Amino acid sequence: MFVNNFNIEESQFSWDVPLEQLDTDFKTLSYLVYLEQLINSEFGTTVSIIEKINSSVHTPKDIINLITREI
Repeated sequence: MFVNNFNIEESQFSWDVPLEQLDTDFKTLSYLVYLEQLINSEFGTTVSIIEKINSSVHTPKDIINLITREI
């Protein structure tokens, strides 16, 4: 999802790197909104990440953990 929908090269992707370091555009709220929409459509549920994720410190692994708790 991250590689296919954001400006993140597969070779640069890491589960343990904060979102902003993977793609500096995650500093903008619209990227988190788009990520939330992708997650909700992919998993067919409502997972609210915008108020729970800080892109400067949270990693893709943190988002997976959040989704797991929410589902």
